Amino acid sequence: MLQPRLRHLISMLEPTTLNSVIRSSSFLAVGDTVYRAIEMLRDSVVDTVPVLDSYERLQGVISARDLTPLLAGTGTERTDTDAALIEPITQWMRRPGAVGRADMSPAEAREALADSGETALVVLDDSDRYVGVLTLADLLIPDPTPPRPASVGGMATPWGVYLTNGSLQAGVGNGALLGSGAVLGTLLALSYIMVAGGAWALQKGFGWPLYKLWLAEAPAQITLANLGWFILQGASLPLFLLLMRALPLAGYHAAEHQVVHAMERSEPLHPEVVRRMPRVHPRCGPNLMAGALVFSLVSKMLPALHIGLGASDSAVLGAVAALFTWRSVGAFLQQHFTTRPATDRQIAAGIAAARDLDYKYLSTVLRRPTLFRRFWCMGMPQMMIGSTIAATTLLYMSDLLFHQLK
Repeated sequence: MLQPRLRHLISMLEPTTLNSVIRSSSFLAVGDTVYRAIEMLRDSVVDTVPVLDSYERLQGVISARDLTPLLAGTGTERTDTDAALIEPITQWMRRPGAVGRADMSPAEAREALADSGETALVVLDDSDRYVGVLTLADLLIPDPTPPRPASVGGMATPWGVYLTNGSLQAGVGNGALLGSGAVLGTLLALSYIMVAGGAWALQKGFGWPLYKLWLAEAPAQITLANLGWFILQGASLPLFLLLMRALPLAGYHAAEHQVVHAMERSEPLHPEVVRRMPRVHPRCGPNLMAGALVFSLVSKMLPALHIGLGASDSAVLGAVAALFTWRSVGAFLQQHFTTRPATDRQIAAGIAAARDLDYKYLSTVLRRPTLFRRFWCMGMPQMMIGSTIAATTLLYMSDLLFHQLK
């Protein structure tokens, strides 16, 4: 019998859902070889590997026990064994004794595993797609350190941090994302209006034709004669970045990146730990903006140099330049413009969102999100709606005002 203290410890570790004990184990594809299966079993802590089709639906399983017949040919004559190693795994796999379901309780999973005679239980979601594997050890004595989502994304808002794993939403809600989009749209419109207003004021006060240049049509390509138009039109971008860094939003943006780093590194969600994390994250939106900016500058500047490069050649070189520099330029923008050192309150908001996501991840039945759900959880639709409404409204009002000032 178990000692009372040990029984009490196990009862405290008793999980309420399979999320807290399931392993995101590697899997084989139906076209993989026996050789690959052996390599995977060698490196895996699970002795049973699932075999999936291209839709990640279970076709069978393979374990070390299933491959023991290969040992008969490992003497001086290896011809049969060598031939078997390059055979497709489908010739060796078998149907599992039982499969688990993501909505099972741990007790139900233990019963299914015990009745199956297996040492591992493959778990599927409600669409029969692979979720993970449970071992005997996972169900008997769960790891006291609960797992976290494999990949975490997020958004910063003026009211806190939003986080997601692609199917769950945590932290601030959709209203805050709409509001954050409205703030960004307002900043974009304000930077545009400030440049246009400055050009109008300088033209009115000093006679410089800057506002006339602002209203001119876009040139087909950059030349020395029309370089001023491009400089004037591009002035709103650095102004937008400076306005963004001046707002608390930049601090929340830093906190979001730092708490995502902490979660992905399995670090404890302690303020001092989170604060030591980098403010730059490789999957942040400014990286895409940086790539578009580099492509645009290179593809438009090269024809102006008159070195024999046409529009198509310049576009190719612009794409190559963007490919090799978008991360470094994006990191520069993040470090110096779109984030700033987070305050204690902003770090606390990031940690609260992370704990909320951890709780939802461990207490919600695992299932594959639809494409729309993934897109919605990214927060982009909400941000785009808010940004479009705010920017369109402000620009429309500014156009009316500048029309009256002509």
